[in-house]
Amino acid sequence: MRHNVRTLRGEYPPDLAWRMLVRYLYEYQYLRPGSQLTSVADPRTYFVSSTGFDADVLDPGVVDAARFDTLADAVARLCACYAVDQGRFHRAVA
Repeated sequence: MRHNVRTLRGEYPPDLAWRMLVRYLYEYQYLRPGSQLTSVADPRTYFVSSTGFDADVLDPGVVDAARFDTLADAVARLCACYAVDQGRFHRAVA
């Protein structure tokens, strides 16, 4: 799943920074500990370094790091209301 978390800068012009932030918050959940979808050792560092999030969101002041963490925690709580149904996955036959 970590390959699905990528830079969004080509999809959102600067005037849509808030929309980009919302999508990043959702996609960041794939990387969070306990997500069962990845085993990235340091999700925050991976996320920031692989997406350019700092240059696109943090540096211009769309949100600061503390606010991002607060928002990410809120989104995590919302996502925790849902579960991945492992039975819906199909193993590819080689």
